[in-house]
Amino acid sequence: HGAQYFSPKTDAFSVAVSEWVEQGWCDAWAGEHCVWSSEGGVSPDPKAAAALRYVGTPGMNAICRGLLDGVEARYETRAVAMRRGGGGGADRGWVLEHAKSGSALGEYDFLICTDKTAAAQHRKDLDRELLDDFVQPASAVPS
Repeated sequence: HGAQYFSPKTDAFSVAVSEWVEQGWCDAWAGEHCVWSSEGGVSPDPKAAAALRYVGTPGMNAICRGLLDGVEARYETRAVAMRRGGGGGADRGWVLEHAKSGSALGEYDFLICTDKTAAAQHRKDLDRELLDDFVQPASAVPS
């Protein structure tokens, strides 16, 4: 949720963005993209003029907060995760703890990481098998 702006490239995403605009979560951005050259200095970028760009309002996290309305969410909390149980079925999931205090944050069926380094290979608190169960199908989704 930290993008400078975003531009819908598909009809389906354009429809979703229109709904977000109606909800007040984002609005069109009227900023200007520029290019620099040693010959001409700073000038408007002609390739960027046609693209419609949006920003979250009042900030980029407004879209995330809007989409999470009605869902329990904790912000500004660093959590550590570990696997719950040893087998399959109901024992597969995530137990989250507060990284500083160690207090329990809850047990969850799914874990969504929004930080690009959150699921990095060096993380020792993530169960590799559970993470691979997510990464392999997610990698197959076209972007």
